[in-house]
Amino acid sequence: MPVQLSENARKQLDEALDAYPQKGKPGTVVGIVNKEGQMIYLRSAGAKNAVTGEKLEDDTIFWIASCTKMITGIAAMQLVEKGLISLDEPVSKFVPELADIRVITDSTPTTLETRKANTPITLRMLLTHTSGWGYSWYNHHILNWVKQNDNEVNGHGFWCELNNKTDEPLVNEPGTKWEYGINMDWAGITVERVSGQKLGDYFIDNIFKPLGIDDSYFDFKTRPDLLKRLSPMHKWDAESDTYSIRDFPHLLVDTPNHRGGGGLHTTAKSYLTVVSVLLNKGKGPNGVQILKPETVEYMFKDHCENIQDKGGLGTHAVVKSTDPSRANTDLEMLAGTKKGWGLSFLLNTEDIPNGRKAFSAEWGGVANLFWMADPTSQVGMIVFNEVLPYGFPEFFKMEEQLQHIVYADGGLVQE
Repeated sequence: MPVQLSENARKQLDEALDAYPQKGKPGTVVGIVNKEGQMIYLRSAGAKNAVTGEKLEDDTIFWIASCTKMITGIAAMQLVEKGLISLDEPVSKFVPELADIRVITDSTPTTLETRKANTPITLRMLLTHTSGWGYSWYNHHILNWVKQNDNEVNGHGFWCELNNKTDEPLVNEPGTKWEYGINMDWAGITVERVSGQKLGDYFIDNIFKPLGIDDSYFDFKTRPDLLKRLSPMHKWDAESDTYSIRDFPHLLVDTPNHRGGGGLHTTAKSYLTVVSVLLNKGKGPNGVQILKPETVEYMFKDHCENIQDKGGLGTHAVVKSTDPSRANTDLEMLAGTKKGWGLSFLLNTEDIPNGRKAFSAEWGGVANLFWMADPTSQVGMIVFNEVLPYGFPEFFKMEEQLQHIVYADGGLVQE
């Protein structure tokens, strides 16, 4: 029988969301899906626009930032299934720009020293963040590179760094260290080169349409009718705990780069539909198989188990923020829990007490978003917000409440 949310758990979640809205602060959307793709909980609370007070709706469209990465991973593995690319051949075969990539050996705000990488980058490295790239908000070498390459550190520079990524050097020798960076943007480019399609078109033809999803896009050039459902981006001032509306930080019409690492817009329900595919061995709620069961099983294995330097995957590792304007907190993933990395997402490799089971997947997005898929418990969940920088307290509190309620005794039932 399908897993459902108990009435007591539903009541507790309702109470948490009833208490969530605060004047002058943005709202949130919380959702839970089961293996069969049923939305066993989906509710919005609070304001879509913290300044005007416009109400957030369940079908609000969010820019989902790095939650895009998991869908890019699915796309890449579809191509692997078809034999069009392998996980361990050099991706420079399809993306020649990566044949002569360089590695930063030292830097200051005004100087940069590099050497040529010795190891070819593979698709497996891209999907596991072991290619050698970093993000400027977690790596001072990349922050220095940004400063030296006419990419402002604030404002539009946030997006310039990602949209002009073809020049960005590595910070580690490929295959030697886990470090969070623009790897999945290159995975998206690889999907484009192998498939011959723009990434958003590939998503539509091979993931969204087969699953019955029609509101998920990198840009809205063909669907301007959806713009009215789009959440604005909020700017959070941590010192005063106030929120304003910032210019929407990415192009919405005819976006030149469909970034596999963070460019997609979608709704909570549509994203949960994709999450259910991971729970149900590659099968969507409508019965369509978009990945083979053995592919999904392989994606949930720890592909960083034998990496030389686990970096932020260490049990007690903390990745320090180098730019509070983008990441207001350090990156500490599942503190005290043994971790690994599957093919495009974080894994806890042991059960979390009173929480998810071993080899559950999760990740999030810099605009304070979170997703999780627990195949053993047969549930997935999301918390979606549209706030920068990352790390505002209400998001972390809601994410913690959600998991506490769902995994409490009697939180999930089979009916």
